Amino acid sequence: MNRIKTRKKIIVTTLVFVLIATIIPMSGQAGKIKKELEIHAPAVVNEGESFVVYVTERGSNITLNDVKITWLGQIYYTNETVYLTAPEVNHTRIEMIYAEKEGFLPAKKPVTILDVPEQPRLILTAPTYVWGGDMFSVFVTDNLYRPITGALVTFYVPLGGGQNGSGNETDYIEIHYTINGSAVFTAPFVDEPIIGSISAVKDGYLPDSATIQISKRPDELRISAPSFVMEGEFFCVYVSDYQGFVDDALVTLTVFNGHNYTYSTYSENGVAWLLAPMVDASVYGLIIAEKEGYLSAQTWILIQDNEPELQLQINAPKTVPEGKDFKVIVTANNEPVMNATIYFLNGSYSTNEDGVAVLTAPFVNEDLKTMLYAFKEGFIPGEAWITILNKK
Repeated sequence: MNRIKTRKKIIVTTLVFVLIATIIPMSGQAGKIKKELEIHAPAVVNEGESFVVYVTERGSNITLNDVKITWLGQIYYTNETVYLTAPEVNHTRIEMIYAEKEGFLPAKKPVTILDVPEQPRLILTAPTYVWGGDMFSVFVTDNLYRPITGALVTFYVPLGGGQNGSGNETDYIEIHYTINGSAVFTAPFVDEPIIGSISAVKDGYLPDSATIQISKRPDELRISAPSFVMEGEFFCVYVSDYQGFVDDALVTLTVFNGHNYTYSTYSENGVAWLLAPMVDASVYGLIIAEKEGYLSAQTWILIQDNEPELQLQINAPKTVPEGKDFKVIVTANNEPVMNATIYFLNGSYSTNEDGVAVLTAPFVNEDLKTMLYAFKEGFIPGEAWITILNKK
């Protein structure tokens, strides 16, 4: 009986030692178990979209720093958060975010990247520079350069208390819808260069915008004068700018007729009277208007000779077959005229010393009646009809 009891004590003691030996290593291992990371990121994003990622210990709200994030083969480190960008994709797909930090078990999270159908884009074409008060056009097309009707185009100029042309101290805004891709705007008057913006929007399209510089129109003189005047006659010239008539502008007529005739006067109430010189043959003169602080202006005027000029006569066939050469003779007072210019359809020809020029009739789809013209300085122009016959 005593032997049996002794054996039981030995067995119990042995089991206790075995149990202790087992528990002690397990307790040490339990102290080495690593904590878990939790990745916070959207489950679904659009292609090309940027999104925020941050990492905490699982079950905690405290954001961890210096967590190594791997996304699409690129490595990032969190500073509380990190911004990632979804790639462009041809079809919806899933990519993984991986997180690692010393002392923690690694973590991963799937993110679904959606393939977003591409919207057509508006393309806005506008001038980069205009004068205040000018009208200008803008054009709106799609990315295939097809005109877009019904796009809302807004022209905005931050005048900052400046005048908008109507007397109101406010920013300038003008809005139009495009017709066949076009819209017309008017730039406001400004005292100094300023940058405005133009934007185009339409449902179903990505918008577009552009900038435009508006500058003060320089003071520029304008001349209004007759196209011709007879020699020895007084005639009036009107001088103005874009606001009205201009006084005290120096107006000069110069005629280069062998001895450089010049006549000058000043405008009064916007009107200047000039005297045409006597000429041996009709000639052009140059009129220039000048005034300090203005850009000058100029125009040409024909000074006509009062003496009767000889009339050019054209001797040409009444009809000519298409594709054939034919002669034209230019005379005046029954004498051949050399170096007279003959205009025929889209071409011009010069006569030789015998007053002759050789022309070629073009090919036509049907009989064509057209005019021949002959010109030479000092002569009254001549003309004649000719019919080009179609070879049916």
